[in-house]
Formats: sequence, C-alpha cells, structure tokens
Amino acid sequence: MHRLIASEATDFEISTHPTWIIRLAPSGGRFQVLWHSRTQTYYVSVWSADAEAETLGQFPDWEAAVGCTLHA
Repeated sequence: MHRLIASEATDFEISTHPTWIIRLAPSGGRFQVLWHSRTQTYYVSVWSADAEAETLGQFPDWEAAVGCTLHA
C-alpha cells in the first residue's frame, strides 16, 4: 500500500475479502488490483474514461502487480 500511496494515487477503495484495491492514478486512470485465491494470482485492470475495462496482466506476487499499476 505504501508504494501506491507514494505514487500520488487517490480515491482508494480497499477490501480484504477478496483482496481488492481500486485507485485513481495521477493520470486519471482507474486501476483495480484483485487477488484471486483459487489461481493464487493478482489481476490488474484499468478503466478508460468511457468505462471500458482492459486487463493489464496477471501476477503471482503483490510487488509485480503494484509495479504494473505504477508504470501503466
């Protein structure tokens, strides 16, 4: 979480069951990081201004998922 906060992201929505975070990037993009327990994978998605969702990737660890949102 500290890396996301340090990236100047705003409007966090956080849940722990499942682990799920939505944030706004400084660019205005809306990102989602979702933990899928069955596959043991973090899924990262972004929404465009017209509410179209795009999957950016699937990651086995938290650091990689966060890195994806910080570089998108």
